Amino acid sequence: MKTKKAAEILQKYWGFQIKYTTSRAPETYGWNVCTLYTWGTDDIKPQKAARCKGGGYDMAGTCLGEWIEKTFPDELKKLSSDPGSRSTWNTRGTFYGLNFYDPARRAYRKYWRPGYILHVDGACGFSCMEKILNRLGIRLAKVRPYSFKFEPAKKGR
Repeated sequence: MKTKKAAEILQKYWGFQIKYTTSRAPETYGWNVCTLYTWGTDDIKPQKAARCKGGGYDMAGTCLGEWIEKTFPDELKKLSSDPGSRSTWNTRGTFYGLNFYDPARRAYRKYWRPGYILHVDGACGFSCMEKILNRLGIRLAKVRPYSFKFEPAKKGR
């Protein structure tokens, strides 16, 4: 599923970089900080796109998931999520980490409907976020550690 938005992103952005630092703020001193910077084709320096703090989960995946959620909200609503059923054998075509929450019934749903809350949970893993991007028409190519370049996804993925 290649989207118009994916084509726009490929023209607008070159790629992204992930940086790990340590917080120096009074309340969070010493915490790990992971920041995702996007490199635009017209940018002189990278732009901060997403950030998370703490540890014990996939921080790079969380930042990438946050950026995907901000950048592709309409395209994500057309995909199906994996709400975490007990049987994992029938998950073909679903995306782990993509969630549609129904606040009226307090439950997660497989497909998006008006009134549901969209959330991309990148803490489940960087590879899950890569699969979502591939489905949207963008492939990640590793340039160097923690730096990735956007490329068009190959057909059939």
